[in-house]
Amino acid sequence: MQVEQTVNLANNSTDSWEEIVFNVSPAYWPNIFSLESLEIALDGVTWSTEPQWTSTMLHVSLPRPLDLDEAITINLAFSLSLPTLDPYGWGPAGNAGWAPDVTQMGDWYPALVPYQTGRGWHTWDYKPVGDPVRSILADYDITIHAPADITIAAPGIQSDNGDIKTYRLEQARAFSFLASDQYTRLEGNVGDIAISIYVTAGHQESGTIVLEEVGRAITLFTELFGPYPYPEFIIAENGFLTANEYSALVALSGFAFESYQGNAESLLVALTAHEVAHQWWYGVVGNDQVNEPWLDEAMAMFCELLYYERHYPESVDWWWFYRVDQWQPQGFVDISVHDFLDSKTYVHNMYGVAARFMSDLRNEMGADTFLTFIHDYYTRNINQIATGNNFFTTARSYLPATTLRTLTDTYFQQTPSALMEP
Repeated sequence: MQVEQTVNLANNSTDSWEEIVFNVSPAYWPNIFSLESLEIALDGVTWSTEPQWTSTMLHVSLPRPLDLDEAITINLAFSLSLPTLDPYGWGPAGNAGWAPDVTQMGDWYPALVPYQTGRGWHTWDYKPVGDPVRSILADYDITIHAPADITIAAPGIQSDNGDIKTYRLEQARAFSFLASDQYTRLEGNVGDIAISIYVTAGHQESGTIVLEEVGRAITLFTELFGPYPYPEFIIAENGFLTANEYSALVALSGFAFESYQGNAESLLVALTAHEVAHQWWYGVVGNDQVNEPWLDEAMAMFCELLYYERHYPESVDWWWFYRVDQWQPQGFVDISVHDFLDSKTYVHNMYGVAARFMSDLRNEMGADTFLTFIHDYYTRNINQIATGNNFFTTARSYLPATTLRTLTDTYFQQTPSALMEP
């Protein structure tokens, strides 16, 4: 796959920038990502440059320091040799990969690293566990060249001229897409939000169920947190075991579609609620998914529970067993992806412990106060990268710090600094 990428940005920090840093997730694995050229356009002059690599971090030195509000353009050309997907594999390996019936393109391009004024580029050591990225909001204009018989599942379609399709997605943390010559598209809407579900052959019935569940989930989470942020939402069947959230798009487990047995007590329904919730927790309220992944995953897990409590109360006990208790989760909530050897162990432990923490927090606050707290936390952190201290600073408005510390003594390795003061 050949890609040309243009990045237009301005320095929004009072610091002078001497370099710009991208994370290139596919570069973690050998022989997948190949950078062919990189040019910088600044002051009306274009320079070719040789960037420096630190693991997946692509460091682009600038010809001069870039000051506040000064703009720059970076042009990259690269190729991707996509790996074959393991149908029972766990991400992030294979987030960008192909199977006989689907190609999935997640975390596939050089993405800007967040910049912290006074501290610099917020880089990290990439480890292939969970969702090991930190994502800023950006506007995307995308052109995809593909044969006309290939269906592209992607948000923001602007034009479709057969083998050339264009897309625009604003205020997004990522642009991702899936493609297949076997997709069937199912359509619906929730108010003004267009819903599309893309499934492969034989999964139309389960796709119809997902379409219904998406509508219910968007309605519930809009009620509890705030409006869904995009004019459309897409779920596309992927080619492996796990599911991944992106802006306005979810790549949903092909295994979950295949194993669906026709009722709510299924991985398909639980994952649908979970991944829809990520549009609020990851999408609108971002977080450091490397060092504080609990901030979006605890929310998404608990949103599954809220969803079952609202729509399938008779299945709540099943949910606790199937999604949490059967895995006998151990450890702490405030871990990083570096604390685990693989995604399976990470998911079965941190997700479950985080769900129990959220349940106990609700029990301490009371159900109504808890929802008020979550809405408040959401409102305070819209379009930001929230931290655990943001979470607990807000929580202190609803519970005494001493009570919160009792919970964190059980579930956290370290007492959050927001709870250190009386």
